[in-house]
Amino acid sequence: MRMPILDEVERKLARSERITDEDALALFAVQDVVALGRLAHRERAKRHGNKVYTRTDLNVNHTNICAADCGFCAFFAKSGSEKAYLMTLDEIEEKAKAAAKVGVNEWHVVGGLTPECDLAYFEEMFRRLKKVSPQAHIQGMTGVEVDFLAKREKLSITETLRRLRAAGLDSIPGGGAEVFHPEARKRMMATKIAGDRFLQVHEEAHALGIPTNVSILYGHVETAEERVDHLRRVREMQDRTRGFNAFLGLAWNPENTELHAKTGAMGPSAFDTLRMVSIARLYLDNVSHIKLPWVTVGKPMAQVALHFGVDDIGGAAFEERILQAAGGKTWAFVKKEDLTPLITSAGFVPEYAFGSYHPIPRELTPLAVA
Repeated sequence: MRMPILDEVERKLARSERITDEDALALFAVQDVVALGRLAHRERAKRHGNKVYTRTDLNVNHTNICAADCGFCAFFAKSGSEKAYLMTLDEIEEKAKAAAKVGVNEWHVVGGLTPECDLAYFEEMFRRLKKVSPQAHIQGMTGVEVDFLAKREKLSITETLRRLRAAGLDSIPGGGAEVFHPEARKRMMATKIAGDRFLQVHEEAHALGIPTNVSILYGHVETAEERVDHLRRVREMQDRTRGFNAFLGLAWNPENTELHAKTGAMGPSAFDTLRMVSIARLYLDNVSHIKLPWVTVGKPMAQVALHFGVDDIGGAAFEERILQAAGGKTWAFVKKEDLTPLITSAGFVPEYAFGSYHPIPRELTPLAVA
């Protein structure tokens, strides 16, 4: 039987009325995810029609050495450990050159928190990436990394961001948000900056005109109430700044993590993923894009999610180390040709755009051309 909350939300949407926290919490209890998905899909279609956004990016996971030792993460390593690595700028430049030759047009720079990577390291990295492909987009430095770098350099967040932008940074990804609620962060053994501090970094980026994404890491030990709290903080900040381009659902992978070993948490089910992205689409009426990176859930799940409010499945990632460390089933390189049929067979049209959602110049999309 259809739950009354679905009818109530449908009426509010028809009146262009914002759904409440109480509505969102009730939606997390809905078992009929198909009916929930229909509502989310309708809202998605209003904004994007049948377009699905994607791109071809090189994941520059420059180091796994990290001062944080979050229990939910399998990627980090301590300096000096056998699995620790730190890429030189020459190594990064060579990877970028090889990637550019096969059509990569965006650099996604995310790594650990290590004092060994100072501001000059990132400035030179960005300059080199822009030299390899001047028109390509650099989306890099999570809010957590920007905060760590600012503290290391004894600079303000604003000055740190200004320097990164001057070196070539175009936008900031959404990773590192985890779950904003302090109690959730304690249970998930998050040793990174607090949720409020993360949002402050993004707010300062927005003030400088740097667009950003924001995410939630779901499917571990967080509660439905804490998910709604997370969504509320995003919506409230977006009301003020209008700087978030996309909200990302990041499915937690439990393999090789301390959190799994201690709690037995198993990660989200398929139903949980569809419920999470659907509710995000319905609640975040002021955020244009809902993104579910295919590398976090696999191609089949990403394809289904396109009918549950998702309009961006991420890029055809060229090398990805963070999810691989947690046992993720990813590939070293997935061409655009591999993602195009995934999108079209689900009834959608691929729209190749940068992470900022600006159109990619045709000369940078050789693999998108039939």
